Amino acid sequence: MVTAAANALSGNPGPLIAGLFAATERSAARLLPLLAAVGFAGFAAPELIADGYHGNTLVAAALLTATVMAFGVHSATRHELVASLNERTARIEAERWLRDEQARSGERARIAREMHDVIAHKVALISLHAGALEVGAAGDTARVEQGAALIRTTAHEALEAGSTTGSVLLRV
Repeated sequence: MVTAAANALSGNPGPLIAGLFAATERSAARLLPLLAAVGFAGFAAPELIADGYHGNTLVAAALLTATVMAFGVHSATRHELVASLNERTARIEAERWLRDEQARSGERARIAREMHDVIAHKVALISLHAGALEVGAAGDTARVEQGAALIRTTAHEALEAGSTTGSVLLRV
């Protein structure tokens, strides 16, 4: 309203154009008719004050008001669209990160289950060989030494399986 009054008194439409654009860009749709009336009056007033009533003056004021307001509405719509696209992009990136994290977690669980199975198998072999050694320990020292070596080898393999799979888990 201030820029419309200033344009009516000074004849400089620059502030009115800038003010009408900014107000249209930031106002609610229900205020657009009021802004159109203020813009039309602001653009038409200098000519009407200086020369009196002319039909061309009213048409020019209406066209200028409509053009400035169309640019303002377009700019506001563009800002809303960009904000919506930015929000959508952020949501999609968050969902992608969550899917990746779930895939990593699933892979870790699979490797942990596999590690458990391998180590359980090796420990079962150790127990089996120790039981056989215990039963057959009475007579043959060569068999006892061979059984103890087999238990040591199996235990070493179990430890290696645990450390190898553990390092794989750390990489995943």
